[in-house]
Amino acid sequence: MEESWKSVPEFPLFKDLSLEDKSLLDLAFTRFPPSLSEFTFTNLFIWRHAYKIKISRLKNFLCLLAENRDHPFFFSPIGEGDVAECCRTLLRSMKEKGVSVKIARVPEEVASRFDWKSEGFVVEFDRDQSDYVYLSEDLIHLQGRKYHRKRNHIKQFKEKYAYQYLPLTSELISDCLRLESNWCDLRQCEVMPGLRNESIAIKEAFAYFEALGVNSVRNSSRSTQRLSTGWALNPAEIIPKYDPVAAAGPGSAPEGLLPRREGLWPGGSSGDIFSNGVKGGVILINGKVEAFTLGEPLNHDTVVIHIEKANPAFEGLYPMINQAFLENHWSEYTYVNREQDLGEEGLRKAKESYFPHQMINKYTIGLND
Repeated sequence: MEESWKSVPEFPLFKDLSLEDKSLLDLAFTRFPPSLSEFTFTNLFIWRHAYKIKISRLKNFLCLLAENRDHPFFFSPIGEGDVAECCRTLLRSMKEKGVSVKIARVPEEVASRFDWKSEGFVVEFDRDQSDYVYLSEDLIHLQGRKYHRKRNHIKQFKEKYAYQYLPLTSELISDCLRLESNWCDLRQCEVMPGLRNESIAIKEAFAYFEALGVNSVRNSSRSTQRLSTGWALNPAEIIPKYDPVAAAGPGSAPEGLLPRREGLWPGGSSGDIFSNGVKGGVILINGKVEAFTLGEPLNHDTVVIHIEKANPAFEGLYPMINQAFLENHWSEYTYVNREQDLGEEGLRKAKESYFPHQMINKYTIGLND
């Protein structure tokens, strides 16, 4: 693992994020269990082209830069030490180069537990990027009056269509890509930058499904090929409980984001890594894939849903794939993170219709110049 750490260039140098960085980031997210939907290797990897994600290291922090042309930003640093000084170094360095950036997608436990203003920073709430978190039990059972419409949609779907739910396997990927292509033709993805980037991310997820998925291995150097194989791990046995106070950094843990466990960070060994990876599910109607979804563990009690697509011609198919995927694969997890709404009115309405248990609020941090 020390080789993986050293393979990442020291700041101010960066390199493009690649599959070879999986073991190091898996270790980082094991060491510092995240609450943010962005902080899985899968999510960063499949969106690396859209955001032009690069990686560097600064002291004991991993630093991720989204170098997209319009709005470049740093993700919240991952590691231990003086996080405020790390952020200051990142922002000042880019400012000296004439590039205006901020630290984005900063979790509330970090933004609120440190007096950033006194250190010369400005903190702003970012509602559009905040994550929706639900109780798994609610989305599986859909009990109570508030879920009456969802239950009705699923009931009508089951009565109307002959369907089959299956776990996603590599043999079904070509059918999923057909559905994605048809969906994009309908929504005109090519002229919508957000949808075009999402389509690229979906194709990356399928291209590297087994390298990223349940068959990924503890040391990802053995799973660097597309559609490779390995073995699965049990997240409940390995991932430590997420502790927002301990993870908050300055103000709650002055010497770092979490109490240091000697030898694990930076560096550590392959035996320290948790990497459960992605699972997927599909719904077939008349033998054709008409819906698919992908998700993975985010921390010990939360699963994150990265992708969900369904043929809009089949009413009730979206709530059906949502429920079936959780019921078949993730019922042991307490929470479901269904990511952000990006400020899109329709998406916000859809996510609010499932009555989130809580929001993972996110913030941006910039220099107060």
